[in-house]
Amino acid sequence: MLTVSFSTVSELARLLSLLGNEQRLAVFWAIADDEKYAREIAEELGISRPLA
Repeated sequence: MLTVSFSTVSELARLLSLLGNEQRLAVFWAIADDEKYAREIAEELGISRPLA
């Protein structure tokens, strides 16, 4: 049986809330397999470099 503490659940909730925004999740997905420069991410996603 898996035992999970409240602090673990709290940390997981905080982490998942960071990815709750569509653009943040898209950036995360874009760099999941390889490192990229902000310029590359911005071009790939059609967003500005500061946003990337």
